[in-house]
Amino acid sequence: MTDPDNTPEIVRQFIDALKEHNLGVDTEEHKAHHEFLKILLEREHRRQNRWDRIREQVVGWALIAFLGGIGTAVYSWLVSLKDHAK
Repeated sequence: MTDPDNTPEIVRQFIDALKEHNLGVDTEEHKAHHEFLKILLEREHRRQNRWDRIREQVVGWALIAFLGGIGTAVYSWLVSLKDHAK
């Protein structure tokens, strides 16, 4: 935590006013908010990782399909050359 002696006077006054009017969040609720935000950040991180893995798989399968298409085209071309050579 910051040193109270280094805190500007206006900030201390603001904090005191919040405490006085009960507008501040108590310590337990503050901790609960941090835990909730931590859970949300972890969930978003897992979601992003999931989409990254899906994207990699889609690109990989697209590459395999493309190469398979090229192989099929080359095979058809070779078969047609063989048939014309007879």
